[in-house]
Amino acid sequence: NCADGQPATCDPLEGAEANDLPDDTYIDSNCDGVDGDISQAIFVDETNGDDNNPGTITEPRRTMGAGLNAALEQGKGEVYVSTGYYPESLTLQSGVSIYGLYSAAAGWGRAPGNTVTLSGGTTAVSAQDIVEPTVLEGLVIKRVNAGKPGKSGVGMHAVNSSELILRRLTV
Repeated sequence: NCADGQPATCDPLEGAEANDLPDDTYIDSNCDGVDGDISQAIFVDETNGDDNNPGTITEPRRTMGAGLNAALEQGKGEVYVSTGYYPESLTLQSGVSIYGLYSAAAGWGRAPGNTVTLSGGTTAVSAQDIVEPTVLEGLVIKRVNAGKPGKSGVGMHAVNSSELILRRLTV
């Protein structure tokens, strides 16, 4: 059981339980050091990342958008985002999940107190034609004020996205 961080010894779970997707228990079931699968993920850290980095755990991207693009380019299905403030708009892509609640400063540990805030544009998050399972989890999403009287802003807008899974979000 690899709960509570990486212990001195770790016994990977077997069978279906070995599929280490980020989950509510924060268990590292494949013993790679994070809740999730390092080999399937792009890492994003607004504090120490750089959008020219490959997006690895040691060389994360800086923005969620660059992380999403790297996942598409590298054929990966997950983006792990470290605590911080991300002033950008995001357009989700079918089949690429984005998980917050990580802390790069704490060895990419995942916990409910690790706040990830996305705030940008008059529509902060857009999703269209999400036809493959795509998770958006563990974020605080804020839209930027439209700036003109009578104009509105939208936290999240999704169209034709039956496979979009929203968990633990504040919008």
